[in-house]
Amino acid sequence: MREDFIKMIRRFQTTTAIILFFAIFILCWKTTNFQLTEIQLSDWGKSGIIGYVWNTALCGLAISTLINSFLYIKKSKRIRFKSLSYLGFGTVSFALFATGFFNLNWGDIHNYSAWIYFFIYPLTIFIQTHINRKTLHYNDWRDGMIISIGMISLPLISISLFTGLAIPETIHIIFVIIWNLKIAFK
Repeated sequence: MREDFIKMIRRFQTTTAIILFFAIFILCWKTTNFQLTEIQLSDWGKSGIIGYVWNTALCGLAISTLINSFLYIKKSKRIRFKSLSYLGFGTVSFALFATGFFNLNWGDIHNYSAWIYFFIYPLTIFIQTHINRKTLHYNDWRDGMIISIGMISLPLISISLFTGLAIPETIHIIFVIIWNLKIAFK
């Protein structure tokens, strides 16, 4: 009974965080009138109320990702080397939180935390999936591989197609959401 309640709360908080993030994404996009092909998403977080809302959404998504990942790892009997997964997803969540907390005006602190988040997230999923390939169900292994490879390769391919980073960042976010929904509803 307690596990079912925790599962329900986890699914609710993950779904709510994703819906709020998309609502804030659309609000920021429409309010600023920035061209997504010309900016990076962090431009929304530079100043004013929109900046506050955007950066708060990033921090909230980081906390949601941390909770969702840790509960998934704890619950799964098929994941070995759990401390490695905790470390990876903890680092990813901390980097995303730092990206939102230290907005673009902080320069290198913001940029380094954003790049750590961008590269470590797919790497963590890939490593977790790869080292557990013998214990995971085939569908979970396949999905983890596809999500991690897509999360890094498609944004990197799209970087050369646009002046700004918003489109690659959005592609990355979509894969993050797919991963979080997958583990929340597992």
